[in-house]
Amino acid sequence: MATKRKNEWDKKKVGRKIFDGKNYEDVILKLEEAWALDCSDAEAAAFANISPPALCEFLKNNPKISERKQQLKQRPVLAARDTLVKAIKGDEGVPGNADLALKYLERKRKDEFSLLQKIETTDTVSINFIPAEKKTDA
Repeated sequence: MATKRKNEWDKKKVGRKIFDGKNYEDVILKLEEAWALDCSDAEAAAFANISPPALCEFLKNNPKISERKQQLKQRPVLAARDTLVKAIKGDEGVPGNADLALKYLERKRKDEFSLLQKIETTDTVSINFIPAEKKTDA
């Protein structure tokens, strides 16, 4: 018999290879490097020269790599915090720029470092709009 049963076909690996056949370790290293710079998934995929859908599917099937991604994405925030604390302490030879570190933290950790305050209320607020007077040349 020349025909195969259905379950024999199911065991074969068919379709595209993960990362289009690129070296797995090289791609992972590139992704980790990008995530350590707090890159988005689209930026990391571009840096590793893979498609964003391939990366999304890979992360969905590999929760350990997804956890590693989240850890790596915290590094820039931790470095900024470290720079800021050293600047506050007045440590000699502080590596980095404290002002830049604070600005970074203001944007990445708004709940802790933002200068703006978010006020939520359940009360009704009424706003009256008064149009500006038109100037007339007499």
